[in-house]
Amino acid sequence: MRTVERPASTCNTLGRLAWFAVAGTADYDEHNLRQVVPVTADYTEVLKWFEELGLNDAFLPPRIREVDSFRKATSAINTEYVLNEEEGLRASLHVTDESTDTDWVNRNLMREVRNRQKQHVSSQKVAELSFYRGKRKGRTRELGTAEFNYRIRRNISPTERDVIVGEIESALAAYQLMSSRLSNTAIRGVLRTYLLSLHGVPMHSSGGLYFVPDEFASEVFNLQELVRRLGGGATFGEVEVHDTAERREMINEAIESMVVSNVRELLRELTAALAGEVSLMTYAGFARRYQQISDLSEYYAKLLSLPQERAADALESALEPLASALSRSNASR
Repeated sequence: MRTVERPASTCNTLGRLAWFAVAGTADYDEHNLRQVVPVTADYTEVLKWFEELGLNDAFLPPRIREVDSFRKATSAINTEYVLNEEEGLRASLHVTDESTDTDWVNRNLMREVRNRQKQHVSSQKVAELSFYRGKRKGRTRELGTAEFNYRIRRNISPTERDVIVGEIESALAAYQLMSSRLSNTAIRGVLRTYLLSLHGVPMHSSGGLYFVPDEFASEVFNLQELVRRLGGGATFGEVEVHDTAERREMINEAIESMVVSNVRELLRELTAALAGEVSLMTYAGFARRYQQISDLSEYYAKLLSLPQERAADALESALEPLASALSRSNASR
C-alpha cells in the first residue's frame, strides 16, 4: 500500500477544506467553437490506483456492465439520409427487436423509408447487431471478454452500406468507451461519497467544498493523488483549517445545516411511509439513517466543543414519527 506523505502542519488544525472539479479540458475546433472533452478513467486503472493508495474500493461504482453499454450505444443510432433523390425517398435508421439468451444479446438495425410527403413506404432489416456477454468466471463474466459484432445484409447498395457501417462503427466506438471507462459523473460521485464517509461536511448547500476532520487528512491527500493520476483537467485542492474560534463557528454552522437538511429529508420519507403499511425492514432503514445523522452531530459536538441547538431540535422532531413507524412495523408482524 502506498500513501501520499502528509505535509507538516505549522500550527494546530481542525482539518482541511477540500474541493474538486472533474469537468474536462476545453479546446476549440476549426470554427473556433469551444469544445469540452470530458474526464473519463479506465475502470481497471482506477481499481489499481485505489489499491496502491490504500483507498477503500467499497466507494467505487459497481463494475461497468458491458451489456448495458451495448444497449445504450446501439439505441443511440438514429440518423436520416437520402436514399433516392430522384424519387424523393429518405431513409432513417433505428434499432429494434431485441432477443436474448444466457450468452448473447441480438438486435436488428431497421431502415424506414418515407417519400416527400413523409408517408411510410417500406421497412427493412439492414443489419444484425450481436453482443457476446463474455467468458464465464464463476457467477460473473471475465472482464474484457465481451464482444460487439455486426453483420450487414447483402442486398444493401455500396453507397448505403457506407452510411450504415459508419453509424454502427460510431456505436461500436461509443460502446468501447462506455464499457471500459468511468464517466466524469461517476468519478464525481466517487469523490463526493468518499469525502462524506470521512465525516466530511459540505460547506455550501450545493456541495463542491467540504470540511474533513484532521484525523482523515492522509486519506484526503490520497484522494488528491488519485485525481492527479486521472489527468484530463481534473483537479483536487485542499487547505488547512486552523483551530480558531471563528473557524469552529463556521464549521459548526455547516454541520448543523447538514443535520437539519438530512433530518428534513428523513421526515419527508417517514411521513410518506406512514401513509401506508410499514415493514420492520423499512423501519430499520429509517432508524439506521437517524442514528447515522445523530452520530455525526455528536462527533462534531465533541470535536468543536460547541452546542448544536438547531441540530438537536431537528433530531428531536424525528423521534415521534420514528416511534410511530416502529409501532406500525410491530403491528404488521
